Amino acid sequence: MSFEKLRQEKPYLSRTIRMVAAHDRPVQQLEMGKAILEDFSTSLLFKAEKSLDLLQAMLVYNAWQYYHFSVSSRTTTVLQLTLGLMFELGINTPQSHEKEEPFSHEMKSTDDMMTKPETNTTDEQRAFLGCFFFASVVSLCFKKSDGLRYSPYIEICCDALSSSLEQRSDAFLVASVRLQCIIERMQVVLSFRSVGLDASKAPIGMHVNMFQTELQAFKASLPLDIQQSLYFALHYHNAEIHLYEHGIPNASSTMYGTHSSNRVDMLYACLVACQSFFDIFLALPSDVFFSLSISTFAHMTLALATVFKLSLLDAPGWDLAHVRQRFDVALLPDKLIARFQEASRTIDPRQQINGTDAFSRCAQRFRQIKRWYDTKTTADSAPASVDVDAMEAFERDFLQENYWQDLIRGW
Repeated sequence: MSFEKLRQEKPYLSRTIRMVAAHDRPVQQLEMGKAILEDFSTSLLFKAEKSLDLLQAMLVYNAWQYYHFSVSSRTTTVLQLTLGLMFELGINTPQSHEKEEPFSHEMKSTDDMMTKPETNTTDEQRAFLGCFFFASVVSLCFKKSDGLRYSPYIEICCDALSSSLEQRSDAFLVASVRLQCIIERMQVVLSFRSVGLDASKAPIGMHVNMFQTELQAFKASLPLDIQQSLYFALHYHNAEIHLYEHGIPNASSTMYGTHSSNRVDMLYACLVACQSFFDIFLALPSDVFFSLSISTFAHMTLALATVFKLSLLDAPGWDLAHVRQRFDVALLPDKLIARFQEASRTIDPRQQINGTDAFSRCAQRFRQIKRWYDTKTTADSAPASVDVDAMEAFERDFLQENYWQDLIRGW
């Protein structure tokens, strides 16, 4: 489809794509982003408009607005509006008439019944999977509870897209969604197991081994081009982090009792997963940063918070000297600062927006986090304001709800 045809058939989506693609014109891109957000608000709240075009545009906006624009205070709201529109369109179920109230079919006009086919189109299925994927990533990486949970229809959509493969990207979408479904199940099972000890149930280590085997088998089942994709590799290592981070208990955790050998193995596997993640992330060329969606940066944020915890953890058998030798976390903020500054210069070489782009802001937050970490590792105690201010400031460039303060509290 030509862009002209796309503009005629899907005006919302075409405008949003143009906005995302304008990374080399940061001033205009910022203005376009604000105008599009106003259009979304007017169409949804005042005109009560419902269309697949609008939903697709909002998905694109959700995926790429987080680091281009200073609108982080509205990111959660935009995502929730997107999910609300998805439910209004009814594309989260196989057919439009499922779960209808008695006699509702008879009350519909002929026009109403002709507007929605009995089965969803592949575009609708892609949109539904996109909603699930981004909501799940945001929910799990940022420890929020408002994600879109798994339903059997997800697998139906994955099967349909895998069979048709109308678009080259369908295989990658299906692989990403299925991997995210595994992560969702891991969180449900392992979080429940983390509540406490129950001698009648298998220890958490057995559940971890089960999911580890499932992850490896799933990866092996994928086409070679997806297995070798750097972006899929980042997602896969993030899944490993989700799996093994359950070895990092909070202060009140009793899931291991006095048996900690499995825990040390989990902690070390988590460290290796974090290192593998950053080996890939830091090797990405700076001129591709603008193309990375929120999911990749959400994965990076979780990996960063996790590796900080691992490098500060005081636990039986956990050798911090060896840990810091294996992965020198103290140098990580400097490496991230350099990469994000390069990315900032790439998208704004003439500094038209005076270093206020999200990459520059994140580089500044990394400097604050470095000071926080250096204080934690060189002093017996650190003022509480250091980690609260640094963590909250860094978090504001990604999402809300005191994410960093909650993740790093007490460390």
